[in-house]
Amino acid sequence: MAPTLGSFDHPASADPSADPTHEQGNPTYVKLCIEHGIALKSNEEPKIQPGWEQKPKGMLQLLWELGSINSTNVKQYTIDGTKDM
Repeated sequence: MAPTLGSFDHPASADPSADPTHEQGNPTYVKLCIEHGIALKSNEEPKIQPGWEQKPKGMLQLLWELGSINSTNVKQYTIDGTKDM
């Protein structure tokens, strides 16, 4: 009789809660980390760089996206208008 898919004895099919290093990763690497004094978990908070998400767009950005801005002379677009000299 041929073995079924779940009937063979494979380490992955063993009870993972019986192995204390199961949640920490590969037991070989865990052992090496412990021997060399390397932490198994990081204590650092993830570094999040601020971006443009959830921030309002400016007038210039809106006009640019609508195609109302001439890209050859962007400095001519000001809120106060041009200043004659």
